[in-house]
Amino acid sequence: MSDNGGKKSMQHTRLEKCAVGAGLVLSFGIFGKYMVSSSTTMGSETERAGMAYMLDQYCTIQVGATQSNPEAIVACEDKPGNTNNGTSAVSGSAVSNATPEPTKEATATATPKPESEYAFAKDDHTLRILLRLARDEEYESVSILYNNKYDFTRYRYSGEMSKEFSDELFDYYAFEIKLNDVRFAYIFVLRKGRKVWYYSEEGISEEYDFERAYYTFYQYPYINSADVVRVTEWAYKAIFYQIFVDRFYRGDYKKDDSYITQEWRDRIGAKSYAGGDLKGITQKLPYLKDLGVNALYLTPVLKANSNHKYNTTDYRTVES
Repeated sequence: MSDNGGKKSMQHTRLEKCAVGAGLVLSFGIFGKYMVSSSTTMGSETERAGMAYMLDQYCTIQVGATQSNPEAIVACEDKPGNTNNGTSAVSGSAVSNATPEPTKEATATATPKPESEYAFAKDDHTLRILLRLARDEEYESVSILYNNKYDFTRYRYSGEMSKEFSDELFDYYAFEIKLNDVRFAYIFVLRKGRKVWYYSEEGISEEYDFERAYYTFYQYPYINSADVVRVTEWAYKAIFYQIFVDRFYRGDYKKDDSYITQEWRDRIGAKSYAGGDLKGITQKLPYLKDLGVNALYLTPVLKANSNHKYNTTDYRTVES
């Protein structure tokens, strides 16, 4: 993005590989590949924000515009706040006043998703942030600028993200922080040589307006203790086997089986009953153990008028 008479324009921007479900796809009403090129000034602030939101995290975005100066980020005196190894406080506009120069296109497929598998609380004060980037881009630095959401426009802390793993298409960078103030705001910074790109809810750009950051930074509004998934230690080594009780094995042949509507090896129907029960599971525990299973995940076992029992009618009666 570059400044153009007080308004910002998208220069030589190409978007491709839009995922099904992205706002851009739904906006055009077709699925497939898009090539969008624009050097004209976009409309109102609202229209620009809307366009940025639509493009969002789901597209591979290639930007070639102006050259930013990494020295525009000025270190300032450290202030009390959130702490993390290798972080420092930064301030300043972080926007270069240099004359725009053509640059080689920078490719970034970024996927930050607040309150998802890409941003989640590990406990009441620890937040883990992941960023997915196109594989083998070889950035010299991938970092995160952050603070609590109310102080972010005044000053920020900087922390390096580490590449933790890769798959065939993407590299995944991680950052973990212990928070004093759990109202967290952040953007990402990618560096390659003297080129700098900022990634926020506006998308990827070579300049970023920190005075308007409240409208565009990512945020994890608050860590609510009730929302934290607390994993027990044994679960890390658990090998789960999910059982649809009615379909697994019948072990009780003394029960009233008038409800059973099919023979065991008949083709199952959506509403049919085969007769599997908890005694059948108990009898098959040696078999499950031989498979290496050490944890079971059962469909509901309380009273209900369906074979799957997700529509429980009596939470005090075990029926299987």
